[in-house]
Amino acid sequence: MAAWAGLGYYSRARNLLKGARVIVDQYAGAFPDDEADLLKIPSFGPYTAAAVAAFAFDKPTNVVDGNIERIMSRIYAVDEPVPGSKPVLKAYAAQWVRADRASDWPQALMDLASSVCRPKSPKCPECPLSEGCRAHHLNHPENYPVRLSKTPKPHRYGVVFLIVSDEGFIVERRPDKGLLGGMLGLPHLDWRDEAWTDAESGNQLLIFSEAEFIGRYDHVFTHFRLTQDVWLQHLTATQMGDFLRRHNQYQCLSFSDKKTLPTVFSKALKFIPSLV
Repeated sequence: MAAWAGLGYYSRARNLLKGARVIVDQYAGAFPDDEADLLKIPSFGPYTAAAVAAFAFDKPTNVVDGNIERIMSRIYAVDEPVPGSKPVLKAYAAQWVRADRASDWPQALMDLASSVCRPKSPKCPECPLSEGCRAHHLNHPENYPVRLSKTPKPHRYGVVFLIVSDEGFIVERRPDKGLLGGMLGLPHLDWRDEAWTDAESGNQLLIFSEAEFIGRYDHVFTHFRLTQDVWLQHLTATQMGDFLRRHNQYQCLSFSDKKTLPTVFSKALKFIPSLV
């Protein structure tokens, strides 16, 4: 988990270990090459299973990512917006799957999508599929795939506490399930829909009355935007030791190990130049 810090999607790190155990326990350490068996591996969904079967084992599977969805939506001028149109686009793509050179077909489509059938300014005159592309004949390829208007991301507010001494700073291990599961994080207040007041933040700062507000920063997750206030509390070595004895859910992390923090917490350290 420490090596994964800062990469996001932390459940993937845990699922890598779970998947390895499944392969060892159920498949004698040999990675399965069948799409149905691949779907039994933790975190493998339809796309990943199809992609591994095609690219690693040259099996004729229907690999459909966002790039291939874009091509299919344009070839067939699918008017239904995504994500509702995904089953239709996948069905269209399935008609093109071929057994010979199975891995080359999805790779060719992905290359076509990145170099020619681009989201914006597609190069239709260079496209080998333009003759049969309905969106091209309609002269509006950029209108596909049809998308619903994006709704703004929810905005949440939090408070993070930097409790530091010469030896390091206080962290806690987050629950295995949920956002940033299993990662180390700074002590913080719940992320909620309304901003925390200074009085609320100060009262929640454990047992310290000398804490001070030192800054504020934003962080964007996949599904919401977070604004966090940063409060700082300096402790002596004696105070730090006493605090850890009385609050065993916390630990002191050395400044040299600060890179093990997820980005949403490591941003708080930048308010203290000596910690960066």
